[in-house]
Amino acid sequence: MLALGKLAYRDTGAVTGSEDYTTVAIVHGFGWSNGVFRKLEPLAAQYNARLVLINRRDFPGSDPYDDDERAELERMANDPPGAQEIIQRFMTRRARELYDFLVKFISQEDIPAANGAAGGLVLVGWSFGSTFITAFLQALAALPTNDVELRAYMRRVVLYDPPCHSLGIALPADHYHPLEDDAIPPLERPMAFSRWVTGYYTHGDSPAALERRTPVAEPRPTILNFAPEELAQVFHQGPTGPGGSDLALLRAGIASGLNAKMKDEGFYPAADDEWHDVEIRYLWCDRSVYEMPWGTWALRKELEEARAAGRRTRNLTVVCLPGANHFAHWDDPERLLKALLAEQGETAGL
Repeated sequence: MLALGKLAYRDTGAVTGSEDYTTVAIVHGFGWSNGVFRKLEPLAAQYNARLVLINRRDFPGSDPYDDDERAELERMANDPPGAQEIIQRFMTRRARELYDFLVKFISQEDIPAANGAAGGLVLVGWSFGSTFITAFLQALAALPTNDVELRAYMRRVVLYDPPCHSLGIALPADHYHPLEDDAIPPLERPMAFSRWVTGYYTHGDSPAALERRTPVAEPRPTILNFAPEELAQVFHQGPTGPGGSDLALLRAGIASGLNAKMKDEGFYPAADDEWHDVEIRYLWCDRSVYEMPWGTWALRKELEEARAAGRRTRNLTVVCLPGANHFAHWDDPERLLKALLAEQGETAGL
């Protein structure tokens, strides 16, 4: 594991003999560290790509949150609905950390700049990691100008299978989530969540026909394909259990309305900026747990209404990875990598 600033990362390295490889930087989700993307690594050079798999704070190799940050997390946990100002400051700092990491990495590694359909950087946030991407988009106007002009490298930004609540989209009235299931002992909820979120689901074509709880028997939940030692290396209960940083951020981001605010200000900027033409790709998997298709339908409606009303909107596209579940990077890594690298307008047939 390498480290740059406060963040640790895995790096497949520059593609031998290539002067126009694309760097793909990925931010992981709730409880799962960067090793969960390791099946993408052997494919990188074949697709002229360099993978940079980032561990967020509080995950192995990256800095733990300091005492002041822990105090903020505790205040969030004690009053999630009233925590918007606290969590906004907290997430703005996380956006700055991500920005600084990318700028330092570009400078240190001298990666190729974007040149049409080659080179440059694709920034990806998976699942709960998408909230760190909307925080980044929200903060763009306030981020500093450095010797490295990040915009010259950015090919696209991808929100990879985000749950609806990560974008501030309300859950249905009859929603279900194992982290909130009183029938499950609190210390067992992180693993129950992992079984639930790694399943394959057969959904209908209306909100009422979304399967909330029970995945199909085959394909079986992805977590059952992990060897025990593999799972121990990539899933970390500390941040997700009682008193954990991810759990505090998840609950406060939803209850305070900040997730919706970051999405709105990130997707619908008050003024045009140099990032206005960068593609923001919303990549969803149609056999994921119900929160993902529910959020996709809601976002599509929101985008249609925003554009019809003439609202300033970033270059947002919605792309489906049919037949995939929330762990396409583990069960179908090659197809996922193609979906991350495909140019806008060339995603049909994924």
